[in-house]
Amino acid sequence: MKYSFFVPKLISLGLVVLLTSLCGTKTLPTRVSPAEFWEPIFFRTIDETTRVANLKPLREVALGASDIEVRIWRGFGLTNLEGVVLGRIDGEWSATHLQTNSYSKKTKVVRTEMLVPKGGWDKFWNELEGLGLLSIKGTNLGQECRVLDGIAHVVETSIDGVYRTYTYPSGVQRCDGSLQMDVISETIGIEFNDGAKECTDAEWFPCASLLRRHRLNPSAKTRP
Repeated sequence: MKYSFFVPKLISLGLVVLLTSLCGTKTLPTRVSPAEFWEPIFFRTIDETTRVANLKPLREVALGASDIEVRIWRGFGLTNLEGVVLGRIDGEWSATHLQTNSYSKKTKVVRTEMLVPKGGWDKFWNELEGLGLLSIKGTNLGQECRVLDGIAHVVETSIDGVYRTYTYPSGVQRCDGSLQMDVISETIGIEFNDGAKECTDAEWFPCASLLRRHRLNPSAKTRP
């Protein structure tokens, strides 16, 4: 009888340890939608880039229950591929910029850890969500969305144990969602542009403000 006082405490301690263990468990994401026909084409480039950058493909990354990782890729035509990896792991946000040295064979990928957004991570993430980063429908690249050698975006998300990917070409008005994706891309580029480089071709961050001005006022003379 003298030990009965400790039994409830031992049970409570055991539950705390169990819950802590479960909350810390990391699992691979599942996919709820079938792969689209465009994925082998685009992911040949994406997977090569992640390999050179010493990253795992997002679909092979185990995350915790409250973790988030989103990868936004921009390029795919005759433009060097760039990527932004946004993550909230164990409550801590981070962003990494990936830049390749070629639009064809990737032999080098420059990884740059990005600074905290000007308004803070929560404000920035809420803005991206509000623009539709997670809710945009995605396209199966019907005829109205197919272009040759133009810039395109591919987005990968791993949230709540579910992996999803979608793509949109850039600047194609007839393709529903294309301009919405451009707004998301411009927002990311403007936020992370540090002003150190000029827009000389179609670079993501340096050209984001110019692309936005051109989209809002097509008659204005802007570069590129």
